[in-house]
Amino acid sequence: MHPASSTHANHQVRQFLAVLLAALLAAPAATARDIHDWSNVKKLNPGTAVHVQLWSGENLAGELDAASDSTLRLSVADSTTPQAGWSRTLDRAKIHRVARIRRSDLPNPNHWMLGGAVAGGIAGIAVGAAKDAKQGNNGRWIVDGFGGAVLGFVAALAVVGGVLVVKTVSNSTHVRVVYEDAGNPPPPQ
Repeated sequence: MHPASSTHANHQVRQFLAVLLAALLAAPAATARDIHDWSNVKKLNPGTAVHVQLWSGENLAGELDAASDSTLRLSVADSTTPQAGWSRTLDRAKIHRVARIRRSDLPNPNHWMLGGAVAGGIAGIAVGAAKDAKQGNNGRWIVDGFGGAVLGFVAALAVVGGVLVVKTVSNSTHVRVVYEDAGNPPPPQ
């Protein structure tokens, strides 16, 4: 490689990394929102997992059923009987904080491993068959097919492991406050 082209390539990589770093640093500011705005709660989809803290100190966790200008309806599963649950309508004035709980949607490793093994096996058989066609029939397609299946399985294992690590790191802050009442608690009744 010519030294001038190498220097040009390094310069382009540095420029790209600088732009990427600037974009990553600006991203949190671009997504900032006012957590004192009740419309953030109203925008949540029904079925969203939420954690609600009341001014009384009571904490509730469940799925959002609905939110209006004055109330929030929450479905909470009963841990003693998983098929049963209850719904509770909360007055907005009694709510201190609402946080969204992100659920981790992890990939099914069985599908990935099986798919990797099958794809690797097919690729290995194709490579082995091509070698047999060129060099004579000596059964390389069987050995290469098995080797491809093993390599495909290992590659799928590495991909699933990488996805799990990325999802775990990105979900380390899995609770995000969407509303917090900035006022004082209501007087006791």
